[in-house]
Amino acid sequence: MERHAHRHDMGCVRDSATLPQSPWLVGGALALFWVAGVGLAAYASMQACTRVQLFDDGGLLVRQNFPLRAIEHRFAPRERPHAHLVESVDSDGDAYFRCDLAPRAPFASPVCVVEGPRNRCEAACARLNAARR
Repeated sequence: MERHAHRHDMGCVRDSATLPQSPWLVGGALALFWVAGVGLAAYASMQACTRVQLFDDGGLLVRQNFPLRAIEHRFAPRERPHAHLVESVDSDGDAYFRCDLAPRAPFASPVCVVEGPRNRCEAACARLNAARR
């Protein structure tokens, strides 16, 4: 006599009721997703990738690359913007340092040259300001 294992096929059993899916709820969720996505894309397109190059003659080339455009300007040694140390606090409450160039046409806002430890930012500011003289 053979023993057969008994299998119990439960099929598809649900323990809870299904949630009603209103077309307005689904449409609202999709609209919220797209509004957030377009807002983040707009914010990202305003962020620049900056390159600063100091030449032997004291001239300074500043180039800001954006996703759809670029701004580039070469400053003569005596026309260069002043570099200054900016100290702030990051989201963890720790000190955060930047070396910024003061706003000067064609750049409407300060240009961040270096960010990181205080000594690195101070050294960058000192080097940029010494070359102005």
